Amino acid sequence: FHIDFYDKYIFLSSSNSNLFYLPKDKLKANTSSVEPIKINSNLNEYTNIVILDSFIDGDNYYLSTFESKGKNKNCNFRLLIAKINLNDLIFDELFINPGCTDSRILGGRMQKFTHNNVNGILFSLAEQSSDRIHFKAQDDSSYVGKINFLDLQNNQVEVYSKGHRNPQGLYVK
Repeated sequence: FHIDFYDKYIFLSSSNSNLFYLPKDKLKANTSSVEPIKINSNLNEYTNIVILDSFIDGDNYYLSTFESKGKNKNCNFRLLIAKINLNDLIFDELFINPGCTDSRILGGRMQKFTHNNVNGILFSLAEQSSDRIHFKAQDDSSYVGKINFLDLQNNQVEVYSKGHRNPQGLYVK
């Protein structure tokens, strides 16, 4: 699961696409348990979606996801965005890396970033095929094995850095 903070709330997203929120003041209450509140969303429009990461910036809730098609088939890495609403989150697609792999899609970490005076998001993308020889991390036509920049003005993606093979974390300063 993933934890994000927004205003007076804590947002939780599970890998199997369940989304919840919790008022922060509930954590200060003298109780032995706290029940998060489920948020409705349109994520059920995607088949077997798996959430890799979540990120909140302003009123925007971002998710990086892929579709699990069985034990060894994962497809369609996506970046999704929704305006925060505690009742319903309607996600739109910002980016898709179409296609399938016979290994798990990894990475998906996101961070706010300004590149060439353009606001956007850096995100990582990898496959769990690091123990096999492949050249996607060096292939300029692939976003896999790289840190990528999503321009939020036109939703265009460019490779920011490559050759990482399996970038999982991402820290921007």
